[in-house]
Amino acid sequence: MIQLIKNIQFKYKLLLCFLALIVLNALAGIFSYRLVGDISQLVYTTYDKALMTASFSQATKAHYFKFELDVKAALLATTYKDYKIGKINSKRALDTMLEDLAVVRERALEEKIRVLVDEVQEQIQAITIKKDELLNLKQAALDKNVTDLNSSIALWNEWEKNSNTKKLGRKLTLISDEAAVIGYQFRLDSQKKNEESLRNVILVVSVCAVLAIIFSIIMSFIIVSPLVKLKDACKEIGDGDFSTRAPIEAKDEVGRLAFSFNQMLDVIEEKDSNINSLLTALPFGLFYFDNTGTISIERSQSTLKLFKEFDQYKTIIDFFNAHQVKTEMTEKIVGIIFKNQLPFESAVNLFPKRIVVNEGDRKLQIELSFKKKLNSDNKVEKVIVIAEDITKEVEALAKNQSLTEKVGRVSKASEDIESFREFLQAANQLFLNINKAVQKLGENSKLVDLRRDLHSLKGLVEVYGFSTCSKQIHHIETILSDTDFAEKLDELKEQTSQSIATFKEHSDDIVAILAIDQSDELKLVDINKISTIKKLAEQSQIPDLVKAVQSLNKFPLNKVFKKYVSYTNQVVQSLGDKEAALLFNPSSDEITYEEGRMLDSALVHIIRNSIDHGIESTAAREKASKSRVGAVNISCTREKGSLNFLIQDDGKGINADLLAQKATEKGLWSEEQLSKASHDEKVNLIFASSFSTKEEVSELSGRGVGMDAVKDLVESLGGQIAVETSLGLGTNFKISIPTDVL
Repeated sequence: MIQLIKNIQFKYKLLLCFLALIVLNALAGIFSYRLVGDISQLVYTTYDKALMTASFSQATKAHYFKFELDVKAALLATTYKDYKIGKINSKRALDTMLEDLAVVRERALEEKIRVLVDEVQEQIQAITIKKDELLNLKQAALDKNVTDLNSSIALWNEWEKNSNTKKLGRKLTLISDEAAVIGYQFRLDSQKKNEESLRNVILVVSVCAVLAIIFSIIMSFIIVSPLVKLKDACKEIGDGDFSTRAPIEAKDEVGRLAFSFNQMLDVIEEKDSNINSLLTALPFGLFYFDNTGTISIERSQSTLKLFKEFDQYKTIIDFFNAHQVKTEMTEKIVGIIFKNQLPFESAVNLFPKRIVVNEGDRKLQIELSFKKKLNSDNKVEKVIVIAEDITKEVEALAKNQSLTEKVGRVSKASEDIESFREFLQAANQLFLNINKAVQKLGENSKLVDLRRDLHSLKGLVEVYGFSTCSKQIHHIETILSDTDFAEKLDELKEQTSQSIATFKEHSDDIVAILAIDQSDELKLVDINKISTIKKLAEQSQIPDLVKAVQSLNKFPLNKVFKKYVSYTNQVVQSLGDKEAALLFNPSSDEITYEEGRMLDSALVHIIRNSIDHGIESTAAREKASKSRVGAVNISCTREKGSLNFLIQDDGKGINADLLAQKATEKGLWSEEQLSKASHDEKVNLIFASSFSTKEEVSELSGRGVGMDAVKDLVESLGGQIAVETSLGLGTNFKISIPTDVL
């Protein structure tokens, strides 16, 4: 019998179960409906009447007292208006009271209540007649302008004498009490009826429930038992045992489901085997994490090779924390990704793209990339992490980059060997000064001079493409900008030594490749021979000969300063949103390499500041109807006893008021100085030590070191520097140097 029921189709089993439950519930419902009908009849016919009688009798009593107060107000009124209001209110209260009495009489459950109501109505009619009589007297008195208090009190006393208020109040109270007693008796009767009905309902429902439970147990065993076994099989499969199969006990839908389920398991087991083989063969690390950050148990074998302790990482937070990434940051990024607060690509860009893994004495460079797996709602369900060892590529790239930079340095030096020799002398002298200052830090060293020399040196080495050395110097500047740099003296000295060694190595390579003679005696021609020729020419007193001989070691600006053309392009490229060109006035007087070398540091700062601070972005220049390409123009003239340089840019000019405001904010000026300063004094703030209008420090500017170094250099040569600027038009720097010091 049981097996026969098992083989019945599943839908018919459910139909049979539902029909049995419907029949049992119908029987219980019919019985309950009849009981509820009886109770409802009792409630609607008796309780309603008792409740209404009590309520309206109380309301009648309240309206009567209101009626009395309104009559009193009319009788005691001193004006016709107050009298009229009291009369109208008393009439309204009387009508309401009579309506309530009619309801009480209609709803009364016993005759004695109706008798009491009739008596009250008769008394009210008598009181109404007396009221009208007294109110007419009051109106007559008011018509004669009689408003004295005594007459009003007399009318009120007459009312009190004939109204029988206490007697009427007792009858109204009696009506209310009788209605309450009847309602209470109804409550007792209803309670007994309810208790009896409840017992019957409980009995019927209990019987139906027992029958339903017995039937449900039988049917659940027949219906649910195969499903439970199928569920247990699913759990074992979920735990990773793909060899488990669901039992097939019948030929119904559940049996056919179990058969299909087993077929599906065969396919899954085969695919799982293929996936494991694929994960084993993958040459890169692969794993994923969910919205809680939990890392999956599935991962490629390469993952375990790249990260020896990967099995200890339960979450992506553990993974990044083990590789020096802040835990709070990782938690926030995971939240952003799965809450869709940012596009996926933008969110994963917040993760580090590269991490370093220590493998003995070697450091592996691991590149991370992230992919998303979406659910049916098109939301991120899992994040797939791909980890690739790019150590060899990074090392090869660094080697190629180093070789490329070396070729660039040699190429720039070969363009103008004489300028490069001058550069080597200047750079070596600055390195010597810097090293001495660093060794004496903490004693009586001048920190301002050290910072200035570092900034000047960084600009010089950038001109010839010593990028590694430039970055090392920038790092030294960063250490010095820290308020507690005194605690990092060892690191500072080590970094300084490294930058000197780097510069020496790279410069020696160039000298060896180009076979450059670094002796002071050798220029393009022998200096001693040139000096002898000059003396002989001067003794001959032939002007043309003297002039020709004096120009032997002089060259055009575009040759002496050729190195700054590529430097200008380098600065423009680092900024990204600007275009600028370095130009030389062809009518300029020629200068010697020695004269050019004396101004190397100054020109580096001025060119860099003109492009970084002066020249606008391409978009801004087009908006201002300027040429897309900004221009920095250098010219030179010789006058008796001096050599004059003019460096012009066609940028946005210097905002003098902004300079002054920044100086005040940084404490360089007081409010009084600000109010009294002239335009030139404000502009000359660019020469103030450690002053910059930039909020952030970059490799180009922002440390407040630069133009003050230019001013100090020019003045150390006995010269002068002046600046002229016009907003929207550009800035001019004029430098004048005595020729006797050159």
